[in-house]
Amino acid sequence: MNTSSQADHQPVYDHSSHDMGPPVSVQVLSIIGFGVFSIVGVSLAFSENWIAGIVVAAIVTGTWASTRTFGGKGFTGRKRAKKVAAVAPHLSNDKSSGNASFDAYRADMIARLEQESRDFDDFLVRLREARDASEFDQYLDDRAKAAKPVSGSDAS
Repeated sequence: MNTSSQADHQPVYDHSSHDMGPPVSVQVLSIIGFGVFSIVGVSLAFSENWIAGIVVAAIVTGTWASTRTFGGKGFTGRKRAKKVAAVAPHLSNDKSSGNASFDAYRADMIARLEQESRDFDDFLVRLREARDASEFDQYLDDRAKAAKPVSGSDAS
């Protein structure tokens, strides 16, 4: 008799191993609250003195810019992907879809895209090197022209 249930196969997330921060609902409410507080604060500062309003607006803008993304500053790209993969491993692309043809197509497409990405990165490196080489050659030519003595109309 098979006693395992569907719940046994669900991924278990250990909250203690990752720094998750507050739940998304709390983050959204705090952003809304901060926005309301910011508008009221800047309005009151402008009503007192326009310089104070500008200072408060600058402070609020700086604070807002550093906290507007979920996860804080610098939480983009690969860091975000790693966090999503850690939080929701069932969303990984490694899992089979159940259709062998689609899985083969997907694996081939991913491999092709990764190869194109590497080729493009290599192309960009070669392009930068070529540009640097041409700029250096131009610099040497300009220096050589500047070092040549001017001759011509001075001899009589």
